[in-house]
Amino acid sequence: GPKWDYAVELWMKSEESTGKPSSKSHKPQLRPSELGEWVKNARKMGWRPSKAVPGAIGQRMLRWWVESDPGWRRITRDDGTPWLSQGEDSLAEVDLRGVNGFLNVLMGLKMWSERWGQGVTESQAAWSEMLADVTWVLERQVLFSFLSDIHSY
Repeated sequence: GPKWDYAVELWMKSEESTGKPSSKSHKPQLRPSELGEWVKNARKMGWRPSKAVPGAIGQRMLRWWVESDPGWRRITRDDGTPWLSQGEDSLAEVDLRGVNGFLNVLMGLKMWSERWGQGVTESQAAWSEMLADVTWVLERQVLFSFLSDIHSY
């Protein structure tokens, strides 16, 4: 939908605005196994796991995203679940460009959405919430790059 398209557009702008890609990644040890398999298969866009991987990809995606973000963003909701706050501190920790950065995050969200009809119990609301937060981070990256370009003149 339009929110997904907007996030992808922001990601492309973010990638274009950087001088060189990062060799770092968003905590690979916590990355969902489906994404690890995709990376091992040369990140082919049409590749999908050959068999249903047990477990909840959505829960793994959320955990990976929360744990990859800077410590100042991590909060605990009233129901005890971890989530992320929004503020004006540095996002440099998650500002990872290139194949090891937000491409992996977006592909994980795509894989998660593709499994809604396959007996996976995660809700579309949780997916939408993560997409909104990823979009928020990407918006700040694009804005920071734009402002940095202005100040460099």
